[in-house]
Amino acid sequence: MSRGIARTGAVVAACLLWGASFPLAKPALATIPVAHLVAWRFALGSALLATLALARGERPRRRDLPLLLATGVVAVPGVFLLQFAGLARTSVTSAALLTGTGGPLLALGGRWFRDERPGRGGWLALLVSTLGVALLVGFPGPGRSLPGDALVFLSMLAATAWVLLSARLLDRISALAVTAWSLTLGTAVMAPLAWFLAGAPRIDLPAPVALEIAGLGVGCTALAYGLWIWGLERVAVSRAAVYLNLEPLTGAALGISLLGDAATAGIVAGGALIIVTSVGLSMSGSSRRMSIGERLGGMVLHPADHRVQADDARHQAHLGHQPRHEVGRDREHAVG
Repeated sequence: MSRGIARTGAVVAACLLWGASFPLAKPALATIPVAHLVAWRFALGSALLATLALARGERPRRRDLPLLLATGVVAVPGVFLLQFAGLARTSVTSAALLTGTGGPLLALGGRWFRDERPGRGGWLALLVSTLGVALLVGFPGPGRSLPGDALVFLSMLAATAWVLLSARLLDRISALAVTAWSLTLGTAVMAPLAWFLAGAPRIDLPAPVALEIAGLGVGCTALAYGLWIWGLERVAVSRAAVYLNLEPLTGAALGISLLGDAATAGIVAGGALIIVTSVGLSMSGSSRRMSIGERLGGMVLHPADHRVQADDARHQAHLGHQPRHEVGRDREHAVG
């Protein structure tokens, strides 16, 4: 029982840390370029994750390197460069709430690329989420801009691609290996790209910025992913996916309370629709439309090992909780 509580606490802590990444990054972006902040964050985070992977004997295999590289490029220069570029141009609250569109986008990606059927509920969720985005970005407020919001939304599209690429690896290697080595390879590409985009990175960083980078790299990357992966060894993904909604809520709450972001009508109404839609999708664990999201942790930014969930599905089928033809479909759609 105590171990189960600890694992659940680890999942919740990971979600809170991811939410805290937005108010941590925003002040740093006033001092150093976007590309440098992304490079510093993942240089720290990926180094720690790679060290952990090596300690557990999780070395990358040669045949997996091309796909790990592609996944890392989509993740680090793709997702996070776009996300931080958007955050530099909009408010913390707006950027954080926009990450709640990940669930509906993932459902749509599953329909287009993996022949999964969202069903009426899935299409309704996508429509409501789209309405939420329209309300959120359609009402301008202090510290926000349409280009900034658009870049964050584009980062969520890139994050959907990150999940779809990760899904092809998770049947062969563990979630820790996928996360550690894809982020390490993505950082290796990000480093020269940051130099090209913004020149040589500063070494003599002000103390507050150095602390913010440390928080992003150690806390919001290495520790958060480590806690998430460890927690999912015992916490059902359908349950963990609900906790993931703490990420946009945490970011928005910290943006309003600590950084003075304005809680405009568009922020409140649009954010509420996005969060409600995300919660609804993450709780619909029995629906096949969310199979990718369920297997990867319910959120496009946080891959998780699907194999435990596949075992759960087979166990439920054995107990009569799931028709055998559904198990067959699970195997057809198995990640990898």
